[in-house]
Amino acid sequence: MDQSYLMKTLFQYSIGNLLVACVLVALVLTVVVQHARQLAAEAQFKSEIAQLRNRLHAAELALPELPVDDPKRVYILAEPAYAYGRWTWRAYVPPGNRYTLHIDVGTADHEGKITSASGYGQIGGLMGTGITTIMVEQFDSNVSPLLGVSVGKANSVCRLTPEVDRCFATRPDYEEERLGVSGVVEVQPGERIDLVRRWYPQPGPDDVGPVGFSVWLEPQ
Repeated sequence: MDQSYLMKTLFQYSIGNLLVACVLVALVLTVVVQHARQLAAEAQFKSEIAQLRNRLHAAELALPELPVDDPKRVYILAEPAYAYGRWTWRAYVPPGNRYTLHIDVGTADHEGKITSASGYGQIGGLMGTGITTIMVEQFDSNVSPLLGVSVGKANSVCRLTPEVDRCFATRPDYEEERLGVSGVVEVQPGERIDLVRRWYPQPGPDDVGPVGFSVWLEPQ
């Protein structure tokens, strides 16, 4: 066999193997990187939920007892706001009753009604378990600023828009409606529960108009 032909064949064969090996290595690296990112995201989420649970436990120790006259109705009592960006309630939610938790972060109209910005709303389900603690809190994660909500053992987080996050940082004047501040509130079965709604009436430095957030429960 011609030696030059043999060398050419071996060279082509080696190049082909090298290309296949490069493709396989690239695929393996892609899988490894994606897996690492997924593990990091899961670890971050667990850390954020752990923070909420720790603060929720501390809040439970400070809240007063809640009187319940009718076990078929919801009762809400707000704790005084001792920390900026944290709201806590003692609540009775009838066991077995299902609710949808809504977190809306976005723009506000002149009455403070919030419309979620795209990608900045969160919806989750929860079931009543009787006497429980509800906590809403703004906090910063390693990825983005968040608004976290804990209702008993149910936890949820929602990203804050840059405008709302800026308002938390600079603390401009705001309007706020919070359930249960003046005393225990008795909620009829099937009635929407507006826990807290805050909006900043004055436009921000980028002149984006009023912004704000709201957290509420919708019975199912």
